[in-house]
Amino acid sequence: MAPEKKVIFFGAKTFMDERKGFKYLLEALKILKILLADKPGLIDSVHLLIAGEETDKFKNELPFEYSNLGLLNNSDGIASAYQAADIYLCPSIEDAGPSMVNQSIMCGTPVVSFAQGVSLDIVVTGKTGYLARLKDSGDMAKGIYDILKMEDDEYMEMKMSCRKMALELFHPEVSINKWLKILKADS
Repeated sequence: MAPEKKVIFFGAKTFMDERKGFKYLLEALKILKILLADKPGLIDSVHLLIAGEETDKFKNELPFEYSNLGLLNNSDGIASAYQAADIYLCPSIEDAGPSMVNQSIMCGTPVVSFAQGVSLDIVVTGKTGYLARLKDSGDMAKGIYDILKMEDDEYMEMKMSCRKMALELFHPEVSINKWLKILKADS
């Protein structure tokens, strides 16, 4: 990864929903700042990109510079946010999805997530991001740190792995073929 800003993206419609795990995200970001303390060039380059409402309730707790995008209501806006980010963080602790994990992988953006929901299937440590132990903010911080300090070629390989997995799992033709197989089995 180049020395310019390292953008960490996260979002939720509301951060006050406990199952979205926002308290763990705040803890992880504070731990990350400690982990980066001996890397002045890297610590100064971290920038948070936030999508969602109610950010005024926690903005003073954020340990890094940030930009608030507000609530994104269109697919182009959110896709641009993923593409602008180096990492997407998913602190959810109880969620069947969330769909933002799939969206990030489809945009080629590595994900750091707790081991729950869809992340169990598509976030592969070292390949498409980092799968942290559930509710372990220190492990989440480690995952963010590991990706931030990657060499450019290693990071680009991870981005390409995300996109490759997305095409293998989510491409419309793949879905159509799965439905056709199901329909043929019922015939």
